[in-house]
Amino acid sequence: MDKRLEFIKDLEARRNWHRMMNYHYLSYKGISLLNHTYSKEVLESLGLQINIPRTFMTIESIRPDLDRPLDIIAKWRNVTEKAQAEKASQMLKGEWKRSKADKEKAKSEFDALIYGSGYLLNYFDLDEEETDVLSSYDKDGKPVYKKEKQTNYEGMRVKWLNPYYVIPDRKAKTYESRQHDSPRRIWVTSIWDYDEWIKECKNKGFKTSGLQKGGIVEEYDSVKRQIDALYSRSLTDLKTRDNGVLTSPQQQTPSTIIDDNCISVVKEYTSTEINIYAGANWTECYTGKNTLPKKEIPIYAIKDYDVPGELEGIGEAEVLRWQQYEENKIHNLMYLQVILNTVKRYGIVEEMLADPTEVRMTNPLKPIRLKYISGIKVNDAVQVLDQASTNDVPLNVLNEIKNIGQMATGQTDYAIGANQGEAGTLGEAEMMNQAGGKRIKQKIQQMEERGITPIIESWLSAIPQLYSEELDFLLNDGTNKSVKFLPFNREFNKNAKIVAQYAVQEGAINAITLEEVFLSKGYSDVVFVSDLIGNYDITIKTSLAFLDRNDMIRQYQQAIAIAMAENQNSIVLGRPPVWDTGKMTEELLKQFSDIIDDVEEYKVEQQPMAQPQPLNQVANPMTPEAIPPVSPQTAESASINNLTL
Repeated sequence: MDKRLEFIKDLEARRNWHRMMNYHYLSYKGISLLNHTYSKEVLESLGLQINIPRTFMTIESIRPDLDRPLDIIAKWRNVTEKAQAEKASQMLKGEWKRSKADKEKAKSEFDALIYGSGYLLNYFDLDEEETDVLSSYDKDGKPVYKKEKQTNYEGMRVKWLNPYYVIPDRKAKTYESRQHDSPRRIWVTSIWDYDEWIKECKNKGFKTSGLQKGGIVEEYDSVKRQIDALYSRSLTDLKTRDNGVLTSPQQQTPSTIIDDNCISVVKEYTSTEINIYAGANWTECYTGKNTLPKKEIPIYAIKDYDVPGELEGIGEAEVLRWQQYEENKIHNLMYLQVILNTVKRYGIVEEMLADPTEVRMTNPLKPIRLKYISGIKVNDAVQVLDQASTNDVPLNVLNEIKNIGQMATGQTDYAIGANQGEAGTLGEAEMMNQAGGKRIKQKIQQMEERGITPIIESWLSAIPQLYSEELDFLLNDGTNKSVKFLPFNREFNKNAKIVAQYAVQEGAINAITLEEVFLSKGYSDVVFVSDLIGNYDITIKTSLAFLDRNDMIRQYQQAIAIAMAENQNSIVLGRPPVWDTGKMTEELLKQFSDIIDDVEEYKVEQQPMAQPQPLNQVANPMTPEAIPPVSPQTAESASINNLTL
C-alpha cells in the first residue's frame, strides 16, 4: 500500500469538514460570512455591519465548567475485589492528576463545543533530556554538575490534538474500535522547522537519512488568523452617505508560518503500529508497535452531540448557525431603522437652488442659496421626508429567535451573564438558573463518559505492564494523601526478605509487612500492581458546577440533620449512634475544594478524655485506719434505712 497516496486521499476527503470547521470558528468569533446578502445600497447607507456573538456567549457560558477535576471510580464486580477496586481508583486518580490531564481534556472539550469533535492522544510518555545534574560538592562546598539524562516524566498521559490536523480514515463512520466501519488509521500532521525536527529525531533516536525539506506543508487552521473585518479588511472605493469609506475582504494572503525551512511531519496511528513520515520524499523516520495492551487506535474523539452513524459530532456553533444568522440579519435591519428614525433625509428640488452641492452633509455650515424665483422659500426647495417608524415587529422576532437558540442549547440569559432574563419572579429565575446548570453538567458528563472512559480503561490495562518502577503520588479528594505504588504482587507484602530490605532502607525496623513500612513513613496507602488487575467497571463523575453545588449542599445539610435526629433517638433508647455524622460533614466540606485544599488541616486535635469512674467508686479511698468507728446508734439507723430501701 502506498501510504503517501492513502494520506492524500484521506486529506482531500477531509477538506469539506475543514470548511465546516472554518464556518463554525468564525461564528464563534462573531464574524458573519454572509455579506453577499446585503446590497451595495444597504452597505452605502449603513457604513457598518453588526454581528451578534450569540455562539460565543453560549460556548463561553459552558466553558468554565470544562476544567473542573475529574472523579474516577473503579467499581468491583466480584466482592473479593472490593478492596482492590479502591486501590485501583486511587492509582487512576493519582496518575490522572500527576499527568495534568484535566487541562488537555478541557481543551478537547472546548473544541467539541465549537466544531462538534475534539481529540485526545493516549500514550505512555518517557520524557528524558540531557541536562546538568547535581553530582557532588567540591571541597569548598560548591555544587558540582555533570551531563546526564534526566527523566522529566514517565507514565501514562493524554495530549490535546489540534482538530484541524487530525485526518481520519475517509471510509470511517465511527471512532469506536472493532466495528466494520471503524477507522483503519488516523493521521496527525504537523509543520516543523527543519532544524528543530532534526534535533527531535536525534533526541528520540529517529532516522533522518535522506530526509528532505518540504512535503505536504499546509496550514489548515489559517482561518484563526482571519480576525474581525475591522482588522483584516482593506479600503474600497465605496462611499457612505456621510462621505466615509467602506471596507471589503482582502484577498487570501499566504501563511506567515510557512517558509523554505519548513518540513511536513505525518504520524500514522493504527491499532497495532505507529509510523512517522517526514519531508518531500516521505522519509520513514520511525516505525514501531503500539505498546498499549488494549489494541485500538490511541486517538479518542470527544463529542458535544453524538449522532449515531456520523463520524463527527455536532457542536454549539452548528446548532446555533441559523439562529445567529437570522439574529444578525434582523439586528442589522433594526439598526437601519434606528438610522432612518434618527438621521433625517431630504427631498431636493435642484431647479430652485443656485448650487445643489451646497446641501451636502459635508458642508453643514455653508449657506444654501436659492434662485431668484418669486414666492419660493428654502422649505420649498429642501423638504424633510417622513420616514419615522415605530414598528416593533423586528424586536419581537429578535426575541423569538433568541428564545429558540436558548431552548436548543439550554443556555438562558442567566447562564450567559446577561443582566436580566425572561422571568417574572425570583423563584422562576432560580428554576431557570438551575435548569441551565443541570444542562451544562449533563452535557459535560455525556462528553466525558463517551470519550474519557475508554482512555481510563486503557490506562488500567497499561499500568500493570508498563510501570516497572516505584512511584509516589499525591492524591487529593478533599484530603491530601501520599500513596506509594509498588510494581509487584501483593503476595510480597509479607515476604520476609523484601520486608527486611525495605525496613532497613526506610528506617522502619519493627515493621512486619511492606504496608507497615510505608505507613510508618507517613504514606496514607500502598498500592501493589496486582491491585490493578481485575474486572472493574470504570465510572466517571463530573465535578459539580456552582449552581449544582448549592443544591448539593442543601441536600447534605438535610441528610446530616436527619442522621443527627436518628442518632439522638438511638441514644435515648440506650443504643449506640447509627450514623457517623463526622464523616458526612467531612464529605460536605470536601466539596469546597476552591477554598479548602485539605480538610484534615482544619480538624481540631483530639485531646484524651478523662475516663468515667464507676458510680460506687470512691474518689479518694480511705485507709482502714482512717475509717471512724461506728456507734451502735449509727449501725441501727443504717440497718433501718436499708430495710426501708
